[in-house]
Amino acid sequence: MTELSEFTNLEERMSREYDRDGMVEFLLGLALTLGGLSLATRAGTTFSGLVPIYVILIAKLWKKKITYPRLGYAEFLSKRKKERKTRMLMFLLVLFLAVALAMLIIMAAAGSLGDLSFITGPSGKLFFGGLIALMLVALGAIRKMKHLYAFAVLSYLLILGAYILNVSGGWALCITGALLLIVGVARLLVFLKANPKLEEAHGNG
Repeated sequence: MTELSEFTNLEERMSREYDRDGMVEFLLGLALTLGGLSLATRAGTTFSGLVPIYVILIAKLWKKKITYPRLGYAEFLSKRKKERKTRMLMFLLVLFLAVALAMLIIMAAAGSLGDLSFITGPSGKLFFGGLIALMLVALGAIRKMKHLYAFAVLSYLLILGAYILNVSGGWALCITGALLLIVGVARLLVFLKANPKLEEAHGNG
């Protein structure tokens, strides 16, 4: 039992090491920045709809070109990925149901199920800002990256500021995204310094 526990702890430590390459923060920052710019400048849904494709392509290249050549590829990562996807899908399902229920309650309280002014009006910023903050909290919990909780709080405070100042909430997302990009790049630089490519490490040895 002790050996199993030690093996599990070793996997946890290795998994955290793979997440120290800055990829999660960088891609989150990229998605929020591009999405925020699209929202603030009204660039259109076509542009914002391509953001997930950019994120997926960069994520694959990032791990292939940066992370795996330095840490190698551990088989347990596939299992971890499946577990994370399952937890994320469950969270999204619960979140979707909670949002749907909240919308029904609010619209019923407004006296008309067809009244969507609370979504399309200024108060919609707070509603969708809360969803984004929840997503950051969920991702932080799933990947055990507690610093994402701080970004969840920051993003909602910025959305609240946008609501008070009556400006586009897209700018709040841009600021959050830009800060995440900075953190991602900083973590990447630290990761590259601490982890030379495996063949380089063997050559120096």
